[in-house]
Amino acid sequence: MPELQGSQSDGGEALGDLRARFRARLLATLRILVTPRSSSLVLALLITSYYAYRSEVTLKPVSLPLSILLLLVGTAVFFTAYNTIFTEKKSFWRECFLLILGSFALFAFFPGVWQWLTDLSIVRGLWRSSPSFRFVGEVLFYAFSIALAILVMYLGYGKALVRRYLLRVEIHFLDVLLLLGLSLLTLAGLLVWFRLFSTGQESWSPLGLTAGWAVIFGVTSSLLNSIAEEFWFRGFFLGTLARLTSLQPALLFQALLFGFIHLRDGIPQGYSGWFLAGIWGYALGLWTLKRLSVWPALILHFITDLFIFFSVNRTLFP
Repeated sequence: MPELQGSQSDGGEALGDLRARFRARLLATLRILVTPRSSSLVLALLITSYYAYRSEVTLKPVSLPLSILLLLVGTAVFFTAYNTIFTEKKSFWRECFLLILGSFALFAFFPGVWQWLTDLSIVRGLWRSSPSFRFVGEVLFYAFSIALAILVMYLGYGKALVRRYLLRVEIHFLDVLLLLGLSLLTLAGLLVWFRLFSTGQESWSPLGLTAGWAVIFGVTSSLLNSIAEEFWFRGFFLGTLARLTSLQPALLFQALLFGFIHLRDGIPQGYSGWFLAGIWGYALGLWTLKRLSVWPALILHFITDLFIFFSVNRTLFP
């Protein structure tokens, strides 16, 4: 019996040592992973994801009081880190805050202000009675979004991000070949999606315009939508994330975010739309980083949106 008790004691000590070593390694790993930088980045990404989730799932502006509260929380955390705690890498915490600020602008402030305007009785009356007013209103909708994207980038980075991604126009012969190839792949993918996954309820309203004006509206709307989405996702989000993380996480997050905004209010939509738009957003992001310009991706986006608009409204154009 004493020998048996001794062996049990030795086994207990070995198990205790094993647990202690595992605990020590786990704590060491957590100290590496859970740093002030990683925690700050996770906080910024979570707030960004929440803004996008609330906006897309409810198809309504995120609650403005809650949005402002989250913005203030981010402001307090990153302002404190910027000024008192971490002095060697101030740009990191500043850009975490800018990521939250841009998300607030796109998913809360922009739709909130737009809904407030469209709820005005005079605006509702003109919208119902005047196709030309609807046309102008749609143009102003996209122009507002584009202006916000440029403003957030300019406020955050001065001319650096705007010059790097928006003002740099560089298209090579290889880009032309890529544009042709990716256009064919994109249109083929959309045809398959319309065939297999479309519910027939997707819409890109021509606003009650006659066929001639609907063509002009389709081209204008496709162009402005392409500019707005590329400026936001391949300009602001990709440009900011590429400063905060390595390139692959930046590409993946902006692609997931871009795909997600198609879940309920985009074409393609649904989970299949999220998947397809996410892959497409990754490819556009990679192309943007290779060229340091949004314009090649923007041209492809414009071609794709044109195809979608005229496919959805093909009954208007016999």
